[in-house]
Amino acid sequence: MAVLTDIKQERKKRSRIRMLKRLIVLAVVCALTIVAVYSRELFRGFDLAGLIQEAFGTVGKTGSFPVSLVGETGTALYNMGGSAAVLTDSNVQIYSRAGRCSGTMQSGFANPVLKVSGNRGIMYARGDKTIKILGKGGLLTKKELEGFIYTAEVAPGGQMVVAQQEERRAARVDVFDNAFKSLFTWYSAENQVLALSLSPDAQKLAVGTITAKDGAILSAVNLFSVAEKKDLGKVELPETLLVALKCTANEVLVIGDNLAAVYDHTGAAKGNYSYGGKTLSLYSAAGNTTGLVLGDYNRDRQVTVVSLGAQCNVNFSFVLKEQPRDIYTDGASTYVLTDMNLYIYNEQGQCTKTIPCQNGEAVMASGSDVYVLMTREVSKVA
Repeated sequence: MAVLTDIKQERKKRSRIRMLKRLIVLAVVCALTIVAVYSRELFRGFDLAGLIQEAFGTVGKTGSFPVSLVGETGTALYNMGGSAAVLTDSNVQIYSRAGRCSGTMQSGFANPVLKVSGNRGIMYARGDKTIKILGKGGLLTKKELEGFIYTAEVAPGGQMVVAQQEERRAARVDVFDNAFKSLFTWYSAENQVLALSLSPDAQKLAVGTITAKDGAILSAVNLFSVAEKKDLGKVELPETLLVALKCTANEVLVIGDNLAAVYDHTGAAKGNYSYGGKTLSLYSAAGNTTGLVLGDYNRDRQVTVVSLGAQCNVNFSFVLKEQPRDIYTDGASTYVLTDMNLYIYNEQGQCTKTIPCQNGEAVMASGSDVYVLMTREVSKVA
């Protein structure tokens, strides 16, 4: 009897083990199914090769700074999540801190426009219908829109806002997620759209328009909640031509041709800075800092460099007697590139470093790394 009982117990034990194995297999299958469905939605419309390149880099493309653009002419330099993104006359090239090319992409446009925020970039051409999303590995996805594109911007998460042509209206503004699902749409009945900006979380939107009133320019900044799909406020700027907008969760920075100003999302003014009749030559904005280069060097042989704080208060300013090429701020330091040198200033306006740098066209910084774009190469100068 004892032997028979032991056999029955052993059979029950084996039966329980088989059942447990089946349950584990079923759980794994269910988990894989859920992951597959989630991944399909998460990466819907994305180019798989581009995602792999972004994660692991482009195999075989090694190097170090300075990097040659190999017959290409560099036109702009961007900080793409710590990497250097270089726009040339025909493509985009992305380099890691070590100078390794992690991705390239042919623009496919005659006059490409590249906008970058965080790890994401968008590329388009004014008057074209196609817009492309880029990561550090190159192209992620693209889409042909219904109307011709006027302007567009991107948020760090890949969400984008696009102003495009609309029949019987001046323009249509759409906010899309990174898979081109529509999140918000606004129509401009009469006024042309000049500038756009999404807050970093893509929950707030600023749209700059222009029209004429009594023979004078009238710009306006329209403010919206994307999440709530409603208007929040509006700011009118008589005799000001909008140049750029920078929208955050709580306010919007307006850079015009004659002033810089900050407003909350109801349109209430929080601060402004007038250029005093000087021409805006260059600008850069990041964090709570805005850098401006004012004046006409070709006429006056000098310009004024101004650093503004969160409420457009002046952090510091000085006269520069060299030909300005570019200005860049990362919120902590301001980088001024001239035809002779690169000057780095701290928040108090003290010049912490001067780097001889001839033939520079653009400057960009990421942490302690500083990059300068020449016509046909990119150098890390600090």
